[in-house]
This record gives sequence, structure tokens and C-alpha cells, in this order.
Amino acid sequence: MEDINKPDEQPVEVQSEVELKNSGFFERFFKLKDHKTNAKTEVIAGITTFMTMAYILAVNPMILGECGMDKTAVFTATVLCSFVATFLMGTIANLPFVLSAGMGLNAYFAFDKCQRSYF
Repeated sequence: MEDINKPDEQPVEVQSEVELKNSGFFERFFKLKDHKTNAKTEVIAGITTFMTMAYILAVNPMILGECGMDKTAVFTATVLCSFVATFLMGTIANLPFVLSAGMGLNAYFAFDKCQRSYF
């Protein structure tokens, strides 16, 4: 008699040592075949995601520049923080998530907290 509470398990394909030796660095590190993808798909997805979130690089300095911050410094900090956070998310957690500045919190800070101190 089968246990009805036990979910059906899907067989997991395991790559042989020969396949792993012949595969590239990105395939081995990110286990692309295990995730049913390839390097080309991931590059296209990365470019698409960057283009989707690139507005943050332009808007964030404009928002925080309104409260007296140097726009060039804010731009540089946004780029560096986004890069580091996204790099760590991809390499340590092995997840395809892009991280960047929170626009809502920046707008709250610039237009509520900073504007009140100026007027």
C-alpha cells in the first residue's frame, strides 16, 4: 500500500564527470543544465533585466539631488551598491535576482524628511 501523503518524486538527471569536464565555467558554477537553461538565454535575460532597471540609475540621483546631495556621488553609489548586491545574489545565493536602490524610500527621504528641514 502506497503512502498517499508522499509527493511524487521526479528523477534528477546527474551529469557525468566527462560532461562536467567538457562544460564551461558558467555551466559548472551555475549548473545551467540542471536549471534547464543555457548561457545565451541567461545573457539575454541579464541584458533585458538591466534595461528594465536602468531607470533607477537616472532617477535616483535626481531624487536625492533635490535634497542637496551631489548627483554624481549618488549615481556612483547607486551603481556600486547595485553591482555588489546583484553580484553577491548571483554568486552566493545562485539566484537570478537584481538588487538596487529602493525608490520609494529615497523619495520619502528626499521629499519629506529633507524638504521639511529646508523650509
